[in-house]
Amino acid sequence: MIDDRQAALEEARNKKSQMPNAETSHPGDLHVRRNDDKSSSSENENSDENDHASRLSAARQNSISKDIKMAKDVAAIATPAGALSMVKQIDFLADIPYVAALGAAILKDIFDLGTFVSIVLPFIFSVLCGIFIFMMMLLVGAAGKRKGASKMLSKIGILGFGTIVDSIPGLDVFPVETATVIAIYVMELIERKNAARE
Repeated sequence: MIDDRQAALEEARNKKSQMPNAETSHPGDLHVRRNDDKSSSSENENSDENDHASRLSAARQNSISKDIKMAKDVAAIATPAGALSMVKQIDFLADIPYVAALGAAILKDIFDLGTFVSIVLPFIFSVLCGIFIFMMMLLVGAAGKRKGASKMLSKIGILGFGTIVDSIPGLDVFPVETATVIAIYVMELIERKNAARE
């Protein structure tokens, strides 16, 4: 490759009509000066930073609007018409894993009421029930084609919080695990309702 450059430079030196200073030229003269490269690269960095800032701002605005929309949808459920529209979103065959998760949560909460003597057993059952509910959520999520990672992560966060709260001795007498499963199922119904609108 170096020989090709040397041959091209020698050929250019021999053709004085094309390059009047060909006898004194050097291969380094054919390159653009580095100072110009630095100024253009700093301009590119500034435009990249501005582009990144605008994309970050848009993502934050979009996230806030999604949160506001979710809050409005949850508030709409409290009305009779909202509750009826949520009942329309129930798909009995697709929601069987949620029924199994709700049954496990109810049995676990009943078991917690009967085990005041031990601290270890309710903790173990809380963790095992949380894992079972997570597996049921994965079954429902694997069947859906429109599932997004952020939606699944929010459900996993709610499940994790509910499982941790239910594992605390003294708080395990409340039906936290059952409320967690119901909250996750309501979120699923809201997502279906929004998907049907779009």
